[in-house]
Amino acid sequence: MLKRYLAIRLTLQGLTFIVITLLLLTFLQLANSVDAEQHQYYRFQLNQFKTTHAQLNQKIIEYRYELLAFRDDFDKVLNTLQQLHTELMQRPQFIDDIAQVAIQEKLTQQTDLLLEKQSLIVDFRIQSKQLKTALNYLEVLNSQMAGASFQQNEWFLESTLNELLTKIALFNTAKDAELAQNLSAVVENATAFKEDYEKSINRRLMDEVINNVQIILKTKPLVDKITAQLLALPIIINLEKIENLYDNAYQSALSQANTYRVTAYLLSLFLLAWIAWLFINHLYKIKNALKQANIEINSLNQQLAKENVRLSAELDITRQLQQMILPKAHELAAIEDLEIAGFMQPAEEVGGDYYDVIQHHNRIKIGIGDVTGHGLESGVLMLMVQTAVHTLLIHNEKDPVKFLGTLNKTIYNNVQRMNCDKNLTLSIIDYYDGQLYLSGQHEDVIIIRAGGKIERISTTDLGFPIGLSEDITDFIAQTQITLNPNDIVVLYTDGITEALNPQKKQYGIKRLCEVASCFWECSAEIIRQNIIKDVEKHLGGLKQMDDITLIIMKKRDLLATYPPLCASESFA
Repeated sequence: MLKRYLAIRLTLQGLTFIVITLLLLTFLQLANSVDAEQHQYYRFQLNQFKTTHAQLNQKIIEYRYELLAFRDDFDKVLNTLQQLHTELMQRPQFIDDIAQVAIQEKLTQQTDLLLEKQSLIVDFRIQSKQLKTALNYLEVLNSQMAGASFQQNEWFLESTLNELLTKIALFNTAKDAELAQNLSAVVENATAFKEDYEKSINRRLMDEVINNVQIILKTKPLVDKITAQLLALPIIINLEKIENLYDNAYQSALSQANTYRVTAYLLSLFLLAWIAWLFINHLYKIKNALKQANIEINSLNQQLAKENVRLSAELDITRQLQQMILPKAHELAAIEDLEIAGFMQPAEEVGGDYYDVIQHHNRIKIGIGDVTGHGLESGVLMLMVQTAVHTLLIHNEKDPVKFLGTLNKTIYNNVQRMNCDKNLTLSIIDYYDGQLYLSGQHEDVIIIRAGGKIERISTTDLGFPIGLSEDITDFIAQTQITLNPNDIVVLYTDGITEALNPQKKQYGIKRLCEVASCFWECSAEIIRQNIIKDVEKHLGGLKQMDDITLIIMKKRDLLATYPPLCASESFA
């Protein structure tokens, strides 16, 4: 029931978090709906339209009063206005629907006004061209008047034509209704007495002046009217209405976005507060759980302490057993033909190295081995090997193949029963009457001959790791070594040769040979002591990482005496 309640509660919390998160994301999206770049661009287009329209009106005025000689500027500016108007049709998306409709209505009116202005400009160009042509022809007529020859009875004609040319020039730049009426009256008078000068040589000049003046009197008011219409079109007024509509819509959208932003801010504060509450509540639960866990850990620690005491006692017993079965000093001293000094130091409470020296029926059997790893399992396996060696020796098993084969089968079966992956290297040496009989695979055997000469005998081809395979009889072989007085045999495990100094450099078999050779004249015990001292010096205070075992055997010379320095000399 409690699990179901917790599951429902967790599900509700998850759904609440998802809903709040979705609302927060929605409000954030709405708060960012007003695009500042779109707004700035639209405002820029509005200002550009206003500026360009002012330029167009300026060009109309300049063209009207002959300050512009070209008409292409109208087309260029009109095209620009049309492009800007098209851009204004693309309104920002943040404008609401009501404002969109109102702005669209004004933009449609603006389209009609632009079309009307474009049509008026076409008429403006036609009428202005006609007016400019007539005005430009006035210069030709003035030139002809200057070169014309009038009779004495044509003084009235000459005076009338000069009056027309002078007043029509003023009429183009002035808006004087009285002047227009005066010009019309002069034209009517000139037209009335044209028949009086039918045969005059200046009749043609008279007709051209009257016709040109009539054209100007007709087209100039029309051009002025079209100009006034062009300038009076309410394009800018309509544009200002568009601006007002847009600005109001922008402010409304901005205000709404700010509302969404504040809402999102408050919602995020609520979400953070809720998450903080959940986190604090979770921490409180964790604190209670840790408190309970500490109680359980303390209880387990007490149990582990008791278990450690028990295991420590068992390990101590195992270590004592290992030490108890090692060869004793009086046993080694009882061997007449050999001096033997042994040393074994495990890396942990229980080691995995094995060595033994047994005197049986005038024969000496020496065993040395190294179980993989170290610890309790390795130590127990070492005890098994020691027991098996003693058992085979008691049964007078002398054949090295049968000896090691039987021992291997016993260890292999025990390893399988223990369900572990342990095995060991093991060399068995039989000494009798100055001869060493070596079998089994282990480290190289070092022989230091009298005088310090070094020999190394490989055991790789003399056997196979014990406990790795059920039958190793095909791998077992034996080799014979002759020992002369003062010859030394050095047996060891890889805990010596592979010892690492602070620079991660191994001690090495070469250094071991050099130290043993240096003290060949000394007793086996002195040699052992100096080798162990040198290994400790090499370690440089570091903890040994593997078990260390060393056996020094020296063939006695009953007539030899040791140099006095051997009592205190150490290898440097």
